[in-house]
Amino acid sequence: MNGTSGYQFWGMRVLLIVGTAAFWALISLAVRALYIGRDTRNPPTTDNPRIASQTQIRLQDLLARGAIAAEEYPDRRAQNDTVADRHPTP
Repeated sequence: MNGTSGYQFWGMRVLLIVGTAAFWALISLAVRALYIGRDTRNPPTTDNPRIASQTQIRLQDLLARGAIAAEEYPDRRAQNDTVADRHPTP
């Protein structure tokens, strides 16, 4: 029996443990990447304040660029507010 065979088995065991840990780390990172940025508590409706404010910013940007007239801005803002009021929060 060769005296170095025991060292070879330890090397394979360490490689197996490190490889398994790397595999599961990759799987967990892939699952995490799928769920980053998802807000599961608030569905993406217009009653979400973040979405409502983004719509408001878009309207202000259109007004600043001259894409809509100053007289049209209050009407569009009122439309946005009524759409947000239609979706009650559960």
